[in-house]
Amino acid sequence: MPLGSPMLNALWGLPSLSIRRTRVGDIFLRGARILVVDDVSTIRTVLRRILEQAGAEVMEAGSGEEVLQITAVQEFDLVLLDVGLPGMDGFSVCDALRASPRTAKLPVVVVTGMSDSRHHAEALGHGADDFVAKPLLPAVILARVGNLVRRHKAEIENRRLLRELGRYVSMPAAAQARKRSPTTSIRASILFSDLRDFTAAGIRESPEDLFQGVNVVMGHQAEIINAAGGYVDKFAGDGMLAVFSSDEDNATERAIEAGIGIIEWAKTFTDVRIWNPLPLAVGIATGDVMRGSLGSKERQEYTVIGNTVNLACRICGTAGIHEVVFCDETYKYYEPQALEKQVELKGVPDPQPVWVRQA
Repeated sequence: MPLGSPMLNALWGLPSLSIRRTRVGDIFLRGARILVVDDVSTIRTVLRRILEQAGAEVMEAGSGEEVLQITAVQEFDLVLLDVGLPGMDGFSVCDALRASPRTAKLPVVVVTGMSDSRHHAEALGHGADDFVAKPLLPAVILARVGNLVRRHKAEIENRRLLRELGRYVSMPAAAQARKRSPTTSIRASILFSDLRDFTAAGIRESPEDLFQGVNVVMGHQAEIINAAGGYVDKFAGDGMLAVFSSDEDNATERAIEAGIGIIEWAKTFTDVRIWNPLPLAVGIATGDVMRGSLGSKERQEYTVIGNTVNLACRICGTAGIHEVVFCDETYKYYEPQALEKQVELKGVPDPQPVWVRQA
């Protein structure tokens, strides 16, 4: 039966139009691996042809159980999932995919015959990234699926770039590792800087331009950190973690100096085309941390861990662009007046006070 025939369109809820007249434009589907899930084989065939014409590689599954079996051993860029599966329905499949580390970030588009907002909200609540309601248009499917595939591939590339950045070892950290015992409790000020707009930049920019831009930003920040007497511990996500140890005098004051220096530099630096000005934010926390070597025999990483490290990361998340945010303990070492605000921090039951440096 030809695609676009009245019989298939009636079965699937499609208007009578030919997929060959659908404009795919710049949809990012060429080479994408998509799993199409529906218990009706005819519908799977229709979806397969739509996606394959746009350049995707398609595999089919007829049940929720089959989805979990396939995704346990194969990689996909997206799952196009019908809600009304017999037995294990689409919502249960979403829950199972999100519960597995292997598929927790796998994009899922739910296909539903219900058009009310409550049903759509339920799909999103079960972890779906988007939904399409019947009657379906090929152009709508290609647009929504294409956007999610593009975002998914950009996130994968971003993680690869960050792993490459993480290969650069901080020389001060390496020196500390050589001369110290494997694990030590120290008091330190932890500075976390975050480059906002990173994921969006990964979608709109080429990997080469993104890598070059991030490398410049991280390199300049590292110079500021080193000049203030700290050292870069690691690149974490789209941020940077720096340590100012109490082994040296005035560690907290130097961390504050570095944080302010990073923000003042970010406001005026214009040599990175991707970001102008640089969308940086900084959080600084002070307290006890554990410092030592972590990892396997094949790969050891000398680093710091503990609640103070987590706090620096979390309060940085509350900072606006070009803000420096301090925890209570760090603020004791900051003489100018700062704005106090109460913030919700992940894993902390009550709102916590933080201090925002006034520019």
